Amino acid sequence: MEKPVKCICFYRPDKLQSPLPALCQGLECQVVELTREQELAVYGQCSDPILFLVAAQLLPKINGSLPGWLENLLDHHLVAIYDASELHYNPINLIHHGLRGVLYHGSKLDQSLTGIQTMLQGNLWFKRIHMEQALSELIKEHQQHQTPSDGRNLDKLTEREIGIVRLVALGSSNKEIARQLFISEYTVKAHLASVFRKTETHTRAELVGKLASTQQ
Repeated sequence: MEKPVKCICFYRPDKLQSPLPALCQGLECQVVELTREQELAVYGQCSDPILFLVAAQLLPKINGSLPGWLENLLDHHLVAIYDASELHYNPINLIHHGLRGVLYHGSKLDQSLTGIQTMLQGNLWFKRIHMEQALSELIKEHQQHQTPSDGRNLDKLTEREIGIVRLVALGSSNKEIARQLFISEYTVKAHLASVFRKTETHTRAELVGKLASTQQ
């Protein structure tokens, strides 16, 4: 079982002031604000998973390869962007590169807090339309490059199982999946057990992460 995230690190410029760190103090997590790359490197070496929220001002547009420091964080931790402009980043690229979410400048505080809580639980925080598009591209990529010996591929899954994988990646619960597909929760659990076995994963977060890892 994956370790729970017990620490949130805000990596920001000295001059950036945001209410989010104070807002997160009410969560059952340690909250740290970092303003220097050396501090970031120290926390990045922690063995326990951390949710790093990186201010958009410190992160260039992501179109090709990632900065080395960001790749290092993504290897062991959850990373998201905050205080971002909707025009600055392509959410599909962020998902493909393994980032967990994006919090936009001007969003309501309660909505941003919900996003942080969602990411702490190992789920993604993007608009549903972007998650659906990214997942469709991932599945298409898998189908084009599938090899029988690769446990990450979707060639072994049935159409029903692929549909369930889509809903899992969108954050749907077993109950919600059952309602949308008009099947019982017991059937959803049976399909998920089959999906985990075929993809050699054990949790929902691991399943989605494994899908995304092949795109990088």
